Amino acid sequence: MGENYLDMATVIVIFFVLGILLSRLGGVGGIIVRIKRMVCKLMGHLD
Repeated sequence: MGENYLDMATVIVIFFVLGILLSRLGGVGGIIVRIKRMVCKLMGHLD
């Protein structure tokens, strides 16, 4: 029981931190924009 509680707490903390980071970056839209920029940069380097 104790180990399961620790695992749950760890998962909750990870999701909490991810949620803060997401809100700081401007939510899902911000992440999509960042990914698009990274892909464009990678494609630009490949060409």
